[in-house]
Amino acid sequence: MYIYPELGESLADAIEALSKGDFLTARIHLSKARALNAKVWRRQIRLSRLSNAEWAKQQGADPDVSQQLLNLTIHIRASWLAVANWLDIFITSVGRDQLLKSSDGIDILLDRYLPFHWDVNQDIAVLSGKNTADFLNALLRKGQKYVLVVEESKSEVRDCVERLLIPEGAERSEGQLATVLKVNLGAVVSDEQLKALQSLEPPGYVSITTDASGEEFAGFEALKNQISAAFITGRSARFWPTIFCEQVIKNLPHIYWLHSVTDLRSHLAGKHVLVVSPGPSLRDSVSAIKAHQESFIVVSLLRSLPILLDEGIIPDFAILVDAQDHTTERLNLIPQDLRVGSIPLILPDYAHRSGFESSFREFFVLPTSALVGSPISVALHGSDAPLALGTSVATTSVSLFAELGSRSISVIGQDLSVSESGEAYASSDQKALKTADNVTCIGIDGEQLRTQEDYLQFISEFSNIGMKYAQTEIALFNCTSRGAYLDNWDHLPLNNQHPAVMENTNASLSSLGTSVNKVEKKFRSNRKDKIKIAIDRELVQLSHIEVINHSIVGELHALLSESSADTSFLDALENELLSAMRTEGSIIKFYTSPAKFEATASLQSNQDIKENFIVSLDYYLAISAGASRLRHLFLEAQEKIEAQI
Repeated sequence: MYIYPELGESLADAIEALSKGDFLTARIHLSKARALNAKVWRRQIRLSRLSNAEWAKQQGADPDVSQQLLNLTIHIRASWLAVANWLDIFITSVGRDQLLKSSDGIDILLDRYLPFHWDVNQDIAVLSGKNTADFLNALLRKGQKYVLVVEESKSEVRDCVERLLIPEGAERSEGQLATVLKVNLGAVVSDEQLKALQSLEPPGYVSITTDASGEEFAGFEALKNQISAAFITGRSARFWPTIFCEQVIKNLPHIYWLHSVTDLRSHLAGKHVLVVSPGPSLRDSVSAIKAHQESFIVVSLLRSLPILLDEGIIPDFAILVDAQDHTTERLNLIPQDLRVGSIPLILPDYAHRSGFESSFREFFVLPTSALVGSPISVALHGSDAPLALGTSVATTSVSLFAELGSRSISVIGQDLSVSESGEAYASSDQKALKTADNVTCIGIDGEQLRTQEDYLQFISEFSNIGMKYAQTEIALFNCTSRGAYLDNWDHLPLNNQHPAVMENTNASLSSLGTSVNKVEKKFRSNRKDKIKIAIDRELVQLSHIEVINHSIVGELHALLSESSADTSFLDALENELLSAMRTEGSIIKFYTSPAKFEATASLQSNQDIKENFIVSLDYYLAISAGASRLRHLFLEAQEKIEAQI
């Protein structure tokens, strides 16, 4: 709430300085305005999916104040347009070629071409053209931390990462370093260079052409897509925690009596598991799966299921790890096949309600990993719930079955690459995503394969899983016929020489029907009592956190209104809140983690203690709104459970 007047004032000062031709003063105000605007931009990305009422709560605003904020944002937008228009007129009248001849001129070009929500501590500037050295120096003077320079020279630049000292200035502390990556024209960023990008948030990008022509750099989108692939998880972290937590609570009245995947541990321990993924190579592998399925517990991803059913293969389980509605026209991944009624489905407790209403034989519920240990999770899954980690269905599946004690896990159809004809899936009904230029991976035979941004993340996860279990008795096999090479996995075909097949044992789950399938009335009643107690415990924790957080918000308001720098009482309150939110599987901690990421990133570009207070206030207001929302959802779930006979 405090940030909007600050931003408006900085812009007004910048416009006044520009009208007087005082570029130096205008630049100081524009730098501050950009930093403030980056905070607003980051916050609005997080709040974009909220209703107007929820948005107002997270701003700490009543309806009247919300209208004032709306008016302020309209004025701020108009002020930015006025700045852009003024700079455009000046640049056109003087000419780019003249401005390029001096450092002052280059500063003016950057004043215009850096986005108005630019964050010098998080975002990446891509420089191309003949004057990159001059523009690099100008960006360093602005405090820019991440720069990618496209070299037009013929000499090869390989894995070049330079750490350059940012000149000390009024807005920067001494000794800060910028990370400068250099690539040849037409080349891609190397893995070593990607590791050097330590941005806390998924970064923004800008392409700045340093030539007099001002022509756009043609390779910008390819470089941006490649770098963005490294931040897939960060982008997801902006939204999924909120959605996961809300759907877990909304699902409680409908899932508390279902069996957890924890109940499968005794049935899967020591078994060989085959996870069937839907890559294009699956079409060539179905005959091998059919021939050797008796040696495995066969687990099919939803996208693979139609292929298997068409060949008469009925898997032991299907698995869905997603919060989206899979009955919509856009996804529509649940097969309309009567044989689905004979297959158990594993799905997370945060899954969309439609998943639990599908026609699968039964459901085994997977715990949300971030909530394991919380009262709700313990009630649903027990105190020894498996911690399945991954950002794809396949990696989560492998992690799950490893945690449940499987003897070996084989994956097949796990191409993680795009076929020569542009397909990413085996089924012709499932469309491939548009592949990004220059996004490739190493194939099983050492070749370069086209892939997708998110697939690079999954390849890395498979490698990490392999490393995690390398020193255990769990064997990991990649039986995919062609596709991405997975570090720390054994690559071998699914044939008579596969260790699970050579063992010549039947991996039957015939005992599953009698010992797990039946949900008895006594079991359901016991679960109902447990979940009611768990909800009460969650509500007590939320109330405790709300009381402390209310005091923190009040103290921050007082510090801002009194322009005080005495944080002793605030520090004590923050430590108390931190301790209260450190409980295992804390739902409020996970629910508000997007606001925490936002605050951590925003604090990097703060210039004074007042801005620290403003960013902190935004975060604690998010906790207030989050706790209120979670309490409402828990009470609603509790009422529905109580009403059940």
